[in-house]
Amino acid sequence: DLKALGHAAAEALGQLHDPEAVKVLLDAVNYDKYASVRGKACQSLGYLRDTTATPTLLKILEEDENPTVRRRAAEALGDIRDGMAATALLNTLHQEQDPGVRWSVIEALGMLKDAAAIPALLQTLSGDPDLNVRWHAAQTLEMMDLGEIL
Repeated sequence: DLKALGHAAAEALGQLHDPEAVKVLLDAVNYDKYASVRGKACQSLGYLRDTTATPTLLKILEEDENPTVRRRAAEALGDIRDGMAATALLNTLHQEQDPGVRWSVIEALGMLKDAAAIPALLQTLSGDPDLNVRWHAAQTLEMMDLGEIL
């Protein structure tokens, strides 16, 4: 079926290190009707680590109706490690309702190792309603090696 084909194509494109693959994946993220294909395209963009994908992934993180797609966008932003994403990730951490997306945003912030994320992670550690999200904030703070960052 078309959904499975799109998913497989997005996965295969993530294995290529070709600028044309990035363009095709960006189209899939923006326009594919299947959430699983959009999510796999986000994941593949993360594998490619091309910073030209950052603006699109930030848009998807903010606007896609599917939490799994938003989660994959956050994970990809962490994989890309583009510092431009830090402010938007911090905003999403405070506004996102889905705990799985917040978890992925925390992971991305940890991968960026941006000192500006520390207050937000500490706030999440003490105030997030989801125990798993609080635990992940603690793990991320530990992983960030604060002595190295500060």
